[in-house]
Amino acid sequence: MVRSNKTARPPVRVFSFYDDGFRGGPRDQDTYHNHRWANVKLWLARQGYPDKNDEGVLQRLHDSEINANILFQPDGSFVVKLGDDWNGYTAEAKLSDWRDVLKWLREQAMIQFPASVFAGQEAGKSREEVLRERRS
Repeated sequence: MVRSNKTARPPVRVFSFYDDGFRGGPRDQDTYHNHRWANVKLWLARQGYPDKNDEGVLQRLHDSEINANILFQPDGSFVVKLGDDWNGYTAEAKLSDWRDVLKWLREQAMIQFPASVFAGQEAGKSREEVLRERRS
């Protein structure tokens, strides 16, 4: 019998809603809820998915009211989407590296939501500057 060095872990989905924080759980179950990515990261580590630093990307997407959905696959890959189950998704990809997930989310958010606070912050503006520009 051949044993794998990897510990079996269930697929886990984490998604964010701008007005409700981050939610997560096995597949389509909603068993975890928190408003800060730092706490979600700790929960993911307990599920067998350690070292998921978001470099601020996921928290800033959430704070900019851009919904994202990440399915952590047991094989280490990720299915990543912008949008949500109710309003639909504007972009989707399957990626094998966490850094690529963050890069893809950053790029797609800039493309799909160019007038967002997130896009403005990526261009070096403060949240306040972006909101001021929107009002004028």
